[in-house]
Amino acid sequence: MLAKLRARFLPGPSGEEEAAAQRAREASRYALAPARRRVRIEGRVSEVTVRPRSESVPDLVVDLDPFDASVQPASLVMLGRREVVGIHVGAALAVEGLLTTVKNRPTIFNPAYELLLENEESQ
Repeated sequence: MLAKLRARFLPGPSGEEEAAAQRAREASRYALAPARRRVRIEGRVSEVTVRPRSESVPDLVVDLDPFDASVQPASLVMLGRREVVGIHVGAALAVEGLLTTVKNRPTIFNPAYELLLENEESQ
């Protein structure tokens, strides 16, 4: 009951502020997540390369540096793609997918992603 009264009369974070705080908490925890666990990472693209998998089917590999400097950078692998509109070096992204490790590097294959505006970035 006390929590309900406190929530009713004391100002708290807005819905947007609470959602941003939750995203930041989730993004900073992914380094500790077990393999094959769904994670959300927000960060800036540091490198984009096309890796030939076969003669006709490439993979787009995106290196993502999380906004939280204490979290290890991750690789995003988009199978069968040569490019994705909006994903380039310097772009801010929020990605979500199953975390795995490839050559001791956190990797997400075919992540869901959204482009972030400059004012939506985590600090």
